[in-house]
Amino acid sequence: MRHLPYHVEINAAKYVDRTLNSLSPDDKPTQRMWDDTPDISLLVRLDQFVRFASTTLSPPYVVKVVQDRYGRDRLEVHISPDGRELAALFNDLCRADRAYSPLLQYAPHLAHFFEFYLEHAMFLDQNSSLSPSPSRRYDSRRFWADIYNDLCACLYKDPVLRKLLQVPRHSWSTTGRANLRNLNKSLDQLFSEGHDLTVYHFRLFASKTRTPIRSSTKQAQQKADLREQTSQPEQAQQKADSQEQTSQQELNRLRACWKRFRSLWATKPAYFPCRPAYVFSIESSLEDGYGIQLTLLFPSASLARDHPIAEQHACGIGNYWVSQATSGKGHFRLTHREPAYFREGWIFGVIRANEVFARQTLKRTLSNLAVKDALARPKHRPSGKYFQLSQESSWSANRKEHPPCYRLT
Repeated sequence: MRHLPYHVEINAAKYVDRTLNSLSPDDKPTQRMWDDTPDISLLVRLDQFVRFASTTLSPPYVVKVVQDRYGRDRLEVHISPDGRELAALFNDLCRADRAYSPLLQYAPHLAHFFEFYLEHAMFLDQNSSLSPSPSRRYDSRRFWADIYNDLCACLYKDPVLRKLLQVPRHSWSTTGRANLRNLNKSLDQLFSEGHDLTVYHFRLFASKTRTPIRSSTKQAQQKADLREQTSQPEQAQQKADSQEQTSQQELNRLRACWKRFRSLWATKPAYFPCRPAYVFSIESSLEDGYGIQLTLLFPSASLARDHPIAEQHACGIGNYWVSQATSGKGHFRLTHREPAYFREGWIFGVIRANEVFARQTLKRTLSNLAVKDALARPKHRPSGKYFQLSQESSWSANRKEHPPCYRLT
């Protein structure tokens, strides 16, 4: 089964890890506010493991009897040549439970893997005080390598896993590949017309405070314990249902604001002197609700080129979102100013048509948005579009455009 290019998966996993998992507000991109948030970046390696295990007959490790210098027999663990790729994923598998969360929906083959793995000795018998390694004794008769070999053999023989990997409609990367293909085609078309592009990246929110999509694992357990102890479990359940309902209402409000915002572009030539191309993605954060990641791409000829004015122009568009689309209830952020959440890659301002490196960086960054839903998503997420490109991503010569202006009033 075809899957996404490895480097795209890695970058997208890091992006989802920063957005889906809540981060501390200060500039510490690796510090989460919840200790039990899933490690999404690990999913790419686990996906590799599942695919390798389902197609590799040879065990990753071979246990051999060798003699030491005193002539005594002892056992040694060696890597099998045919199972080298699987052996390289041993340490990742020992951390697999860190990528699992009951709050998330995974690809069918990964969901099946987690269901199997969490009941296997590889997971159940790990000693947190003594990290397992292939050459370490599991018990008096076996090494950890034997346990790992058994897990790989079980996955190789698993008919359900093989079916999930063979059926195209179960591919978690199908939509991601289509989004990625359409995105690359759209950007190539824009630059092929010889335009210098001015790029703005925004984070748009419909309200200043947002309801978490789901409680953390620890919070959910605390609520379950409370329901067992209290004489009114119905009230506790109603409170949890109310939180989920409020989160969905906020998502609906965000979608309505985005629709209103799009309809206003043609009425504000000071901010939209032409019809910009755009890449739109609704982001999910387990703690921080929903927001929109929006990238606008203007032909630079229609805008002033000075960077400070460009930033002023972007802030004007953001304020327009707040005042007109959200009736003053929302807020916005300029993505390139938030390294704690997004780090490098959010190019701001002018990208010239002949700047190959900048064009590739832009394409790589936006690719994260195109494929992020192929990695993990919150359970019970409402249906609807979460990624979209502008329907008409080029500026034809006969299109009427307003003259360049920055009437920021």
